[in-house]
Amino acid sequence: RSAVEVLPKTFKYQTISIPLQYLAMPTVAFLSLLAIATSVLAYTGQMPTSPPNGWTRLVSEDFNGTALPIGSFIVGEAGTSQDGRILPNAAAYSRYHETLNLYPDNYPDTNGLSFAYPSKVLSTRNDVADTNGILDIYHHTETVNGKPIAMGNWLRVLLPDEDQMEYGRMSIRYRSDSLPGYGAVSLIIADRSTKNEMDWPEGDLSGSIGGFFHYADGSGQAVVNVEPEAYYLDWHVFTKEWSPNLVKYYLDDVVVFNTTENVGTGIQKFVSIQTGASGGETPDASVSGHTQIDWVTIDAFTGFTTEPPVTEAPTTQAPTSNTAKSPSQATRSSSAVSKCVALFLVFLALSFVF
Repeated sequence: RSAVEVLPKTFKYQTISIPLQYLAMPTVAFLSLLAIATSVLAYTGQMPTSPPNGWTRLVSEDFNGTALPIGSFIVGEAGTSQDGRILPNAAAYSRYHETLNLYPDNYPDTNGLSFAYPSKVLSTRNDVADTNGILDIYHHTETVNGKPIAMGNWLRVLLPDEDQMEYGRMSIRYRSDSLPGYGAVSLIIADRSTKNEMDWPEGDLSGSIGGFFHYADGSGQAVVNVEPEAYYLDWHVFTKEWSPNLVKYYLDDVVVFNTTENVGTGIQKFVSIQTGASGGETPDASVSGHTQIDWVTIDAFTGFTTEPPVTEAPTTQAPTSNTAKSPSQATRSSSAVSKCVALFLVFLALSFVF
């Protein structure tokens, strides 16, 4: 008899005789699922090294240098020749003075409810999971000259030839702790020839992700909501894309808003990330936490070889409540779901083996 024929007899003391090749199948399945799960759970937020069709890369910053503690970002005072510039005596100067411009310390927001304080909130870190290095913004209240100050940050990304850049594409990967009373906005503002302003994302950092698009003629704005809801606690990539007669917003490479209506032309004048008071009130002094930026890229428009589609998402969405959500609700993001599915498959495979 052949070895294959007598193989089941080697299990004569078992209740059921099973050929060895069948016993190996769960192990093979487990190893395959483990490989899939490892791929899903791996860091997937790498900064893209090249832009998509129709764009050319101008700026890329991934904050992957030496870790710099709070106090490393010292900025020139408002109204001086060094207004907003990182000063040469600052630890951050050599790495970031050509790419970042910051509102100086004690610079108020529009409503005077919070103040930029780069020397007291900004640091860089290289020990954060799922990143290659981050810019960290530590929101908190601190007493300055006898007055409690809610501290935020206003960061402008410097462009190589800003006055010649028409249209633009900006991507940013970031997350935030749940911070009631603090909000954030990443925006592109055109010059005075148009009222276009692209605010994506914008909202309270304890609420769901949303944004706005301000019409070129100044007649109003479109409100952008995400369904199903997503939250700032998880890492997300936000992209806004302004090309001739077309504006698109992406969340993790999925189009969530596009419009060809009321899109202006003009030179892109301002690309920034701002964090501070939200909701018309000063944040409670007990609230503190971190907003973290993994990377930022900015691309200039060079022309599409084919017309981009404009039908993937509605042009406007009805406003919904931006009620604060608890941290547990933030796990409804797609990345968390993918990880849970992968872990379940691994568990299922292990049950076959053991």
